[in-house]
This record gives sequence, structure tokens and C-alpha cells, in this order.
Amino acid sequence: MAHTLKNIFDEYIAKRNNINPIDPEREKVINQYFRNKKGEEIVQNLITAEVSETGGLTALSGFYYQFLVTIEYIIEMLENKWDFVIMEYHDDIVVGKDKKIRFIQVKSSQKIKLDVTESPASGLYRRSDKEINKQKFRQANSWVDKLLLNAALAKKSDGYETEFQLYSSYHFLRTSNYNFDFYTDNKIFNKEIPVDDHLLKVLSKQIFNDKGQELSFVNECEENIEELLKRFYLHTGLSLQEIDKFQDHLCMNLNRIIFKGYGENVSIGVSDLYYIIGYLFEECTDKSNIERLVITKDKIVKLLENLRKKALYQASIIVNQHESITLINRVIDEILTNVKGSRNSESINRLIYQYRDYLESWVSNGNGDIKNLFERLFDGTTKTQRYSKLTTNIKENSLVELFTLIIMLTVIKNQNMKFAENESLVTKKIEGMKEIYAFLRLEAPKKKPVAIEKLNVIIKNASLKEQLYLMGIDLNVIIQNYNDRRFNNIEPVNIYVKDSIHVEELEDDQKLNEVPITAKLLPGNIMKDDFYDALDEEDIEKYLIEMLEELVEEDIE
Repeated sequence: MAHTLKNIFDEYIAKRNNINPIDPEREKVINQYFRNKKGEEIVQNLITAEVSETGGLTALSGFYYQFLVTIEYIIEMLENKWDFVIMEYHDDIVVGKDKKIRFIQVKSSQKIKLDVTESPASGLYRRSDKEINKQKFRQANSWVDKLLLNAALAKKSDGYETEFQLYSSYHFLRTSNYNFDFYTDNKIFNKEIPVDDHLLKVLSKQIFNDKGQELSFVNECEENIEELLKRFYLHTGLSLQEIDKFQDHLCMNLNRIIFKGYGENVSIGVSDLYYIIGYLFEECTDKSNIERLVITKDKIVKLLENLRKKALYQASIIVNQHESITLINRVIDEILTNVKGSRNSESINRLIYQYRDYLESWVSNGNGDIKNLFERLFDGTTKTQRYSKLTTNIKENSLVELFTLIIMLTVIKNQNMKFAENESLVTKKIEGMKEIYAFLRLEAPKKKPVAIEKLNVIIKNASLKEQLYLMGIDLNVIIQNYNDRRFNNIEPVNIYVKDSIHVEELEDDQKLNEVPITAKLLPGNIMKDDFYDALDEEDIEKYLIEMLEELVEEDIE
């Protein structure tokens, strides 16, 4: 069966090229924007190309509309109505199941309705003449002619059942001489044609091939024009003005297939239709390989599996973002409660709300991840399962302390602090300054040496890039959740990495493990207490700066 279909469509494409040569402007568009290009490039061209660059809006919208119709048929294939969908860039789609083959031409216009005598609608029935030796010969080159002549490729006598569909984005308005409404209701592709039918009348006239020889449907297709027209359906789809509705309709049907059993919280969108269209364009612009033109269920299932994975990933991000923002708002509410009624509550509230907005933007833009923040806060790496092990109470308390300290630093520095783009410890920095504040929280209250050991492990296990970054910056590490009463000052600590790595920038043949990463350890518990004490001070900024200076040990200088 597959070999037979290949022969049929090899001949089909050759014949189509002869009887329906592609419009030069359309060929130019295809060669410039689509042929031999990857799907991603094609989609980008469809999205960004301007009308003046593509030969007109109709050319682009026609391409796009055709492939939306193709996707509609692919959906029917996924529902087992068809075994294959074949694309060919002459506005054609061919679908088949067993011995049934349907040939479809897609026509579009910026208009919603056209008189059948008006261009381009008149192409449905209108034939042109070809001059040969100063004689004119009427050609079988109307849209319906080209559709019906496909019956010669899959003849009824060979057991094939052919159907012919003209899929249009606009309505054909009847006139007194041309009324084709009869065919708009032929959904079953099997209506008896009345003897006075207008289309039958016009297509029954004598026609010739391009050599001037008389052409007969009976000779070509082994069926007369009346029998063929019984299987012709003039279908009016959604207009180009309703393209959003068409896209939504396709997405809804694809969602029903792709996410069966997943519930309603995950779906694909129009951008995913672009992904499918890019794939289809990439396949159909290579006419040298018939196999690429044939879209089977196996092929499309692989494509949809990629979409499913992508959509599920995006859905998980959305869920995480929602959970993160919900948690952030609960924590911010608690901090607001903690500062309520204090002398400086109004100014601090402004900073708190500003920081809340920053955090929500940080999460919503995809840059921030609360799950990763917790893992880095406790372990200095995202390669742990820390988040899932923390209770809701611990999560909220940890963030309350973290955000409180960050707001305190914002007051002291009198500038907003952003998350630094490093990969180990959670760090905050001020733009343009060679200083960062890192945060390390102990899982359970321990002495200072435990915190130092944990910091050593984190930095030694960090990447070389991270180690070099920390080495070249003024590093302050605020320790949280300790129970060491003697840890009440800022203390320096040197950390040596374990591997001997040569770095060209180091002088005197030093190795990286011979150059320490110097950090200052700050007692987070005391800093937090100082912040709450400062809330009722006349000058909160001055007070906090003085308190921070008092934490500096004399031998640090």
C-alpha cells in the first residue's frame, strides 16, 4: 500500500507541476523565506516578515491559513479518520485512509465574501484560453478542474474512492448565472447533481490540453464530470478576520488529544501552532523527497510529544511561580506585622513593598526560583532535595529572617539590592559595587565552627568560575540560625580550595589552592535584633550603620 501511494503521489506532484505552475511571485516568497530552511527560521520569518518584503499580505496570510487547515486535518488523522496527510505547497492537502483519498485545495482572501464572478472567487469555475498556432484552446485550469483531474491518479476502477474539497476562507455569493450553493452542503461527498446545475453546465464545455488536443474527463479519469462533481464539496471555513478563533479551535482540539488525562491546568497555545507550522513548512518545501511530504500519525505523535513535554514544563513553572508568589506575600505580610506601630514603620513599609514588587517580578520573569533559593540558602547548591524536606513553618520563618536582613542592608546602603548572578550561595549586591552579601542558614542551631566548615565545603565544591568570582570580590557572609553566644562580631575567614589549578592571572606561579578566598562572617542573629531595635530610633539609617560598625573586630582592619 505504501509503495502504491508513493507511485501515485510521485505522479501527482509531477502532474500538478505541469498543469498548475506556481505563480512566480509565490515561488519567490517560498525560495526567499521557506525553502531549505529549518522550522525555527520559517516560523521567525512568518512572524517578523513585513508585507513589503513578502509580496503582499495575501501571500503570507495564504501560507498561514493553508497550514492551519493542514493542522485541522492532522487532528482528524490523530482521531483515526485518516492514515496520512500529504502537503504540497500549491495550496494542496491530500489525505487518505485505506482506499479513500481526498484532495483539498485551500483558498483565502482578506474579504469575508465575494461574488462568484469576482476575482479571485471566479477561479473556481473560470477557464482560460491558450493560443496555439493562432488558435485559442480552452484549458481545464479552473480550481475545480484541477481538483477533479486528480481522479486520474486514483481511479475508481482500481478500487479507489476519491473526494474533492475546496476549502475557502470566504463565502461565494451566487449570481443569477452562477449559483454554487448546492456544493456547500455536500458534506457527505455524495449528492446527486441536478441537470440544470450551473457548475455542471460550465464545466461540461469542450476543453483541451496544453498541446491543443481535446481533453475528456472520461478518458482521463474514467468518470464523467457529473459523477466527479457528486464528490465535490465547497467548504467555507473561518475567515482571515477570524484567525484567532481558528487558532483557538485548533489549540482546544490539540489539547484534548495531547493532554488527555492531565486535567485542564496544562495546555498549548498559539506559539505552539507556530512550532507545528515550522515543522510542516520544513517538510513540505523539499519536493525532492516524497517521504517528507507524507505526514503520518507516527511522525506527528513524536512532534506532539515534544509539545507535551514543553507544555508540562511550562505548567510546572507557572505552578511554581504561583506558589512562590503566594509564599512571598505571606512572608511580606508577617514582616509588615513585625514592624507595625514602630516609629519608622512608614518608611520601612515603603521599602518592604518595594522589595515585594521586586521579588514578584524576579519570580514572574523566570529569573527567580524560590525552590532554588532555599536550596542555596541552606546548602549553597541547587543539587539537593532540601526544599521538599522543609516544613511550611521553616520555609516561612527562614524567609522572614532573610528578607528582614535584606531590608536592613537596603536601609544601611540606601540603595536597592539585587540577587547576584552567581551559582552557589544566595547573594545580594548593589549595581556597580565590588561587594556582595551572601546568606548561609544552618539547618539546626549550631556553633560558629560548624558554619565555617559548611562554608568551606560549599566553596570548595563550587565551580572554578564561581571560585574565581568569589575570590575577586569583597565577600560578606551572613550566618543565620546559630546558637553561639561568642559569635557576636564580624570575623574574617580564609578558605582554600582543594585542587591545585593554575590560573594565568595569578602571579609568581601561584596555584588557585594557594590563594585563599577571604570572607567576612557576620552574625545574622545580632543583626536581626539590631534591625528591630532601630525601628524606634530617630535616625534608623545612622543607628544601623553604627551597630554594624560596632560588630567589626579590631584585628579585621
